[in-house]
Amino acid sequence: MPPARFASGTASLASAGPHAETRRSRATVLAIVIGLLGLAAVGVGCYELLVSIDVFQAAVGREPFVHREFVILVVVGTLAVLAAVGLSIRGAVVSRPRWLPITVLVLSLVLPLPVAVIALAAGGQELADRTIIQAQNLARDVNVVEDIDAEAVDRLYERFERFGISLPGRDEVREILTRNDEMTAEET
Repeated sequence: MPPARFASGTASLASAGPHAETRRSRATVLAIVIGLLGLAAVGVGCYELLVSIDVFQAAVGREPFVHREFVILVVVGTLAVLAAVGLSIRGAVVSRPRWLPITVLVLSLVLPLPVAVIALAAGGQELADRTIIQAQNLARDVNVVEDIDAEAVDRLYERFERFGISLPGRDEVREILTRNDEMTAEET
């Protein structure tokens, strides 16, 4: 073997320690990007899913109960986070050091639930506030309120509960609509 090759081969063998070789994987960078986009899609989708509901329009059948585009956004976001998990596993196998892909893996597994819970809580509160304001505004317009039955709104809230979603504001909306029904009955 020629001396130059032997010397370079010996040098690489001599420096082969636990931290001698650093390898980076493009999969880790891709996992970070896809994971962040997926988390954003889950958060925005969960929030908009609740905020887009118009309780009174859905109660009289003029608007769908759930907008499919936001359900699709949540599903696509979830699939993106799952892709980030797979890419971070690949990055952990290929990369040296492994701390970054393992961190991405752990965060991809842990973060979707808190993001969804926070987005659903914020969206639920926004939906409740808007629904109460709409009920108060509708209570002033007797012609519109006659089309909206308090029982129909109550059934809509029950549909949410069957899906495991307890929306705030149900009692306030029911009280406003019932009070208006009583006032209308007294006037006639």
